[in-house]
Amino acid sequence: MKLSSLFFIALILRLLFAIPVLRHPERCYVPGDSERYERLAVNILTSKRFSIDDEPYFLRPPVYPTFIAVLYWLFGFDVRFVVLAQVVISALTTFVVFSLTRKLFSDSATASFGALIFAINPLSIAMCAVMMSETLFVALTSLSLLFFVSAFNQPSRNYALAIAHSIACGILIGVATLCRSVAIGLAPVFLLLLFFVRRGSPLKMRFSQSLVLALAIFVTILPWLSRNRILLGEWLIDSNAHVSLVFFASKVLSERYNMTTSDADRLLLKLASQKFGWQTQIGSDVNLHIFCERHPKEALQLASLARQVIMSEVKQSLQRYLQGCILMWVPFISYSTWLGVLCGKVPEVKGAGDGVSATMLKLLLRLKLGEAFKLAFGERILRYPLVSFLWLMTVAIELLVYVLSLVGLFYTRDDALTFWLAILLLSYFSLTGGVVGHFNLSRLRMPLEPLLCLLASIGLKRFLSGEVICFGGGGKGEAKRC
Repeated sequence: MKLSSLFFIALILRLLFAIPVLRHPERCYVPGDSERYERLAVNILTSKRFSIDDEPYFLRPPVYPTFIAVLYWLFGFDVRFVVLAQVVISALTTFVVFSLTRKLFSDSATASFGALIFAINPLSIAMCAVMMSETLFVALTSLSLLFFVSAFNQPSRNYALAIAHSIACGILIGVATLCRSVAIGLAPVFLLLLFFVRRGSPLKMRFSQSLVLALAIFVTILPWLSRNRILLGEWLIDSNAHVSLVFFASKVLSERYNMTTSDADRLLLKLASQKFGWQTQIGSDVNLHIFCERHPKEALQLASLARQVIMSEVKQSLQRYLQGCILMWVPFISYSTWLGVLCGKVPEVKGAGDGVSATMLKLLLRLKLGEAFKLAFGERILRYPLVSFLWLMTVAIELLVYVLSLVGLFYTRDDALTFWLAILLLSYFSLTGGVVGHFNLSRLRMPLEPLLCLLASIGLKRFLSGEVICFGGGGKGEAKRC
């Protein structure tokens, strides 16, 4: 299949899903997050400051709000242009997935399969229609991965080109980090691969590539780190990880001592106020998220208390953390996302304080299948049959990608770069998502979707060529192909 055809498939699918949002722009807003991104973008244009309510903002990094600000500056204050831009960016990422797959496997047919799987990827399609940073983040991380593989595969005679691609990779990681701070973890992964997997290259070349990659990242993020150091007194990219830790500790307390989440929030705030001698008054109706936004220094202190709570409740914390890691891999997009985009208002579901998906997973682990099915759908199938059908289709597609990815990972075990790149990145994003995965943020899995798609392309090619894995045919524990 031609690459242009794959691009248009990706573009049309994303436009079709975005049509309800283009007609009803208010549906692209995720409560809380999207409004803050937009307010930051407007303030960048009007007051030339990264602030909310005239106060410097530290909870999120600057790239995505700046992206919105540029679109508003070019086309006017209309959120539909943000959605359209994300549709185009996601469709263009199909080219990146194609190029990345071809560089790894030197096969245009396999690359076409990878691009096709990404073109129909439900999670990537769904996130285009909401004002969130994931679509841009995936494009940046995918590009950094492409430049890394290109730098990795350069022969020693192309020293200058290898260095140039390493610099480009570092800059892209830096920009991606200023989009979502979790991208900083790509740096040690890439450096480990350069040193310990690329053993055939001269040590001087590996050292030079590692050095310029690390320097490019540092130079890219240094101005922002300096800004936060000057204004907040801390060398940090954002305080989002600290706030996530506070919410995690609050959930641990609420489950451990059978408290409501609001009571756990107030308890954390009260303990921190006593420990650090805050002058800020803590009301009975305080919102923990808004408090952390408005009081960034106190938020950092609150995070240090949250770490103590997590360590003192190790068993409960570990259980909830593992649950969060698992929830990242639940193979569906939140039903509420489909309802919000396609139908508008999202009805509340009683008995699902952590979200439908998290509560349903708990029921499934307890083998309460009937209750889990009832909670997942309830009256929704009757009220929203089209949404239910699309939701089930996305589950089927994502499960198929999982299966094909596992097959692809098996067949790439002798390809050191692809195998270890997959293992390290899958592990990294799963482990970092565990703290916030209990909110069923399937969008945290988005940076992994291009990687899953290229692995699935190998699995799909093997199935179409008639090669499958059979166990028990050879010696003990061996696999055979049939």
